[in-house]
Amino acid sequence: TRKNPRAVFTEIKLNGSSDEGICFIEEALLERPNLTIIVVSSEDNAKIINKALDRGAADYLVKPSPDRIESPMQKIIETMEDEIRLKTSVEKDGGLAIGPGRMIIGKSQSMWRVYKLIQKVADDRSSTLILGESGAGKELIAQAIHARKEEQTPFVSIDCGCIPKTLLESELFGVRENYPGMHNKERLVGKLEVAGAGTLLLDEIGNMNVDLQASLLRVLQEREFRPLGREKPVPLRAQVVASTNVDLDSAIDEGRFRNDLYYRLNAVKIVLPPLHQRKEDIPLLVRYYLDRHEKQSGRKVEVLPQAMDRLTEYHWPGNIRELFHTLQRVLTLYPSRYLASGYFDLPSSPLDGRGVDATAPDDLSLEDLHRQVNGYEKEVLLKTLEASEWNQTKAAEKLKLTRTNLIWKMKKYGLRKKTDGKPRPNEQNRHAGSIDG
Repeated sequence: TRKNPRAVFTEIKLNGSSDEGICFIEEALLERPNLTIIVVSSEDNAKIINKALDRGAADYLVKPSPDRIESPMQKIIETMEDEIRLKTSVEKDGGLAIGPGRMIIGKSQSMWRVYKLIQKVADDRSSTLILGESGAGKELIAQAIHARKEEQTPFVSIDCGCIPKTLLESELFGVRENYPGMHNKERLVGKLEVAGAGTLLLDEIGNMNVDLQASLLRVLQEREFRPLGREKPVPLRAQVVASTNVDLDSAIDEGRFRNDLYYRLNAVKIVLPPLHQRKEDIPLLVRYYLDRHEKQSGRKVEVLPQAMDRLTEYHWPGNIRELFHTLQRVLTLYPSRYLASGYFDLPSSPLDGRGVDATAPDDLSLEDLHRQVNGYEKEVLLKTLEASEWNQTKAAEKLKLTRTNLIWKMKKYGLRKKTDGKPRPNEQNRHAGSIDG
């Protein structure tokens, strides 16, 4: 409708000035962030076009003859219809579904911009660069891009930051059989080939060796690669998505990242906002985690309003990973139906570095997570028992546990009071076998 339009078509030169048109785009989107603005103009200056798109215009059409404008208009209308369907789905589900039981959680304006880019990237298979802090969910964005492909194809990920250069090269490109120095009797198929017509995620590409960056650049330019020891090239069919938490502009200035590779990867750039910049999504993320916990354990848990306020106010330097680790820790330590503010041991200063490790790898397994939580729980129990002089009743009160529950946890972790400065009996037994080798 005219009063509540979903899209606006405008000339860029309003009152004879392109600056007026740019100003209109900015003010319109400030008032109505979900508005789609399409510029239709005879002005084909590249600077003006880029400026209009940077300020938020969805598209810029240089005025063709009347008989040629119908096709781009139809495409824009179809895109708008897709966005309406996407918006409805996100509002209903609380985020973007990427598969059975898997979601990117969030309905904030910053995440809505990410969802629209995911849809566009999946449709045209452009090389894509995902930028974001550690723990923000970059791999999940790559999986969402892949999930929107209609055909069933592989999703392959490789960590470019923690694999040595020589091994990363063979992992990426593959190696012919009996290659000198590799001791391989059979051909090793590289990730570029394994990905087929699917998606290849180059995780933490900002840490890739500079020499290997040159090889990767050639692959992206020529759309083909050569496994080590083979003359015949293999065509690259996969869509390449790269992610990093490194400031690539600084890395380029310092000579740690190639400028030409950056622009080759940066056909589309998705900037994933840190959690503290989308605080309105925190209650949704908490509810999602607690619902998942209930399905797995059968235990229903709710966060009290004061506690939710505290979670929302905290800075979360480790982003979603730190939030989920914190919830897991509290659920483990406190078997209460309602989680109070005092249960969350968060730093009083939002930028204090205490708490869950924010630099833990993105691919932390559930087993690793349980190991971390168990270690933390054991440490808390031991310190509380020692502070209570091993009085189980006092310790249980401090921990807000029943005495029975505390005794069960002490047995679980083998916690015993030291006597005469000697090791606890269970520790002595555990290490006795190692004395004789």
